This record gives sequence, structure tokens and C-alpha cells, in this order.
Amino acid sequence: MTIWVTTNGRPSNGAKALASQEGFKWCVTGKFIKVNDLVVNWGSSQPINAPPAYTLNLPSNVAIATNKLAAFEHMHGGVKTVDWTGVKAQAQKWHDEGFVVVARTKLTGHSGDGIIIVGKQDTVPDAPLYTKYVFKDKEFRVHVVRDKVIDTQRKIKDPEREVKDWKVRSHANGFIFVRGDIDPDPGRDSLAIMATKALGLDFGAVDIIQDKAGVYYVLEINTAPGLEGQTVERYATAFRNI
Repeated sequence: MTIWVTTNGRPSNGAKALASQEGFKWCVTGKFIKVNDLVVNWGSSQPINAPPAYTLNLPSNVAIATNKLAAFEHMHGGVKTVDWTGVKAQAQKWHDEGFVVVARTKLTGHSGDGIIIVGKQDTVPDAPLYTKYVFKDKEFRVHVVRDKVIDTQRKIKDPEREVKDWKVRSHANGFIFVRGDIDPDPGRDSLAIMATKALGLDFGAVDIIQDKAGVYYVLEINTAPGLEGQTVERYATAFRNI
């Protein structure tokens, strides 16, 4: 059996790194996939030419995960997330009450794309999604494959770069993920697993923040996370076990 990695033509260094592992192959079109092969769909919401029963992360579920509003709707009531709304009037109410509001002008944006931080002196813009900003103490990326946490990383300031924006902690703004100095936490792991289940995903990298009171919140789930080093190997091992 071959384990195929496909992005349906999307560029991804993480997918390429995974496809270079023993027993894995890179597939662009899917035309060489056999019925008993395993297909790892790395972030594509478009149809894949492969037997659905052997595809990890069906495109229809990736489409939900990559749409910020749809993802929150599917997690609503069962997964602890930041407060969110698609109604501008509710966002305005939060703003009037003194909360910092995050406007998401792009539902499928990534790396901070389409994020507007609405401070006290700012006007709430039109947007399809708003969240109430949580002042975080820590931020994690929890990698889940089939109901099991396989790796956990922590986001920190890049010591070699200046921070551009402390509220939007993206790579472009001066933040990186590291693996060391992370205490095990069954509650954090459980939240990450519940989030992937809520979206019908076989695997995903769950971004979770922790406030100063120790409360965890899910921000989003990545279906095509960046991979390197030990994280690549841990995904490969988990997929081989499947």
C-alpha cells in the first residue's frame, strides 16, 4: 500500500516534506491512486480522484475548516472557542462595552490576512465575522491525528526579529513555534481532539490560546500546517499506523 500526499496543486512545503518520508509519494492529479492506497489530503477543499473511504480529511470537511465562520458554527456548543458573531450590531455592542474586537474581512484568510484589530478609538468595519479579543498568556499548536495528540508546539517571539504586532501573532509579525518547555495538559489535548471531531477531520493542527486565568480557547484548525523536523516524522508515523 502506498500513502499518497496531495494538495490538488496547491504549493505546500509541509506536504512536500511529508511526501519525502519512507512509504509516502507525492501526487498532483491522483490518477495513479489505487483503491487500497491511503490518500492524505493536505488542505484541499476541491474533489480528489480517490476512493473516499481511504481519504484522510475529505475535501468537504476541509472546506468547513478553512472557512472561519463555518468552522465556528460547527464547533458551537461543544467546543470552547473565543466569542464570535457574524452580526455587526453584536460586535458594536462588544466595542461599546470596552472590549477589543477582531474583524475578519476574509473568511478563508491565513497568517493574519484580513484581520483588523478594532481598538477603543476605532470604528467597527463591515465584516462577515467578528471575534472578541482574548488577552492571551500562551498560545499553542496542537497536532491531532485520529483522536490522538501527536505533537504540541508553543508560539513565542522570534528572538532574531522585532515584533510588528503583539495582537496578531503570525510568522510575518515576528513569532515562531517551538517544542520545548511545554507542560502536558490533558484538558488542552481533549479540547484539540474535540475541535477536530466537530469539523469531521481525521487530522489537523489546532491553534489554542490560554488566558491569564488558565482558560483555553480554540482559534482555528489548520488542515495544511507547516511541518519540519520531528513534526514531519510524527505525522508520518501516525499515518503509517492508520
